[in-house]
Amino acid sequence: MAIYHVDPLPFRTTILRAMVEACLPLAIEFAIRPHRMTAADFTGQGVICVLALLFFHQEEPYDLELDASGIRKIKNGLVERAVSSERIRYARESGRGSFQSLAVSEHALAWLGLGRLTIPARVPEYEQIKAQVLSWVEHPRGNPAPLSLR
Repeated sequence: MAIYHVDPLPFRTTILRAMVEACLPLAIEFAIRPHRMTAADFTGQGVICVLALLFFHQEEPYDLELDASGIRKIKNGLVERAVSSERIRYARESGRGSFQSLAVSEHALAWLGLGRLTIPARVPEYEQIKAQVLSWVEHPRGNPAPLSLR
């Protein structure tokens, strides 16, 4: 069994990302219709940014536990989410840079956020974890495919 500690992104980076995500619709609208933006549009976007900051939640550090039976997210000594290697149905890598991550789930509708466990690329030995998880998807129950001699 391997345990990997995951530190959160720096506070400044997460605030900047939240602000960019909140202001992105305004930037797109301004690019599409640059002369139709009014003071009310900018005021509304400002309110959205303030609300985004009010409901902003800083990620806490946690541990990922990986063994032959699956992968678990452990926060404050309690298992927050677990994905069994026998029942894994979804694994997809997304994002870039410090926001790159691997999403793993037992549900086929994980792209909607159902039962998804996210493994960020900033985890030590991320590539090794990704290879193990993807082998579970290719060969259910963690059993490797038999080698064929040709």
